[in-house]
Amino acid sequence: MDFLRNWVRGIAVVSVLGGAAQLILPSGSMQKYVKVVFGFIIVLQLIAPLPRFMGHEDSANSLLASTWSENFADTHSFIRTYQAQIEWQVESIAKALPGVTHAKAQVQLERVTIGAPAVKRISLELKKSSNAEPDLRALRQWLAGHFRVQEENVTVRLLQ
Repeated sequence: MDFLRNWVRGIAVVSVLGGAAQLILPSGSMQKYVKVVFGFIIVLQLIAPLPRFMGHEDSANSLLASTWSENFADTHSFIRTYQAQIEWQVESIAKALPGVTHAKAQVQLERVTIGAPAVKRISLELKKSSNAEPDLRALRQWLAGHFRVQEENVTVRLLQ
């Protein structure tokens, strides 16, 4: 019985919200779109109990769960790719310095609510040719400014 009550309540809430939106918006093309959107939502609310009555509630839930896990995997893939691109940029910048023969970067990202993750920490290991002396302090300052990281979170080590 709770299921039926929640279903009817959901239809009523969507209908009231749709009516309120139509009253608030001025007449015109925007109101047409609002009617279409709320009509679509009402139709979805009306057919929501069908999987339950047809005995397919578990398959509908598993479909939602698999969709969520695919999106979650896509997000992690994006973050790994983004991190690899930033590491490549840091290494390329370091290798462009005179006397640097090898560069290996590790970047730690910080999740943000909207947009791409922010760079939290940069660790860079460099190998240099025997007679060169790259300016590590200037490199640290430049990386901190470019990636908007506090300078104390940028580590540059020179390997022998």
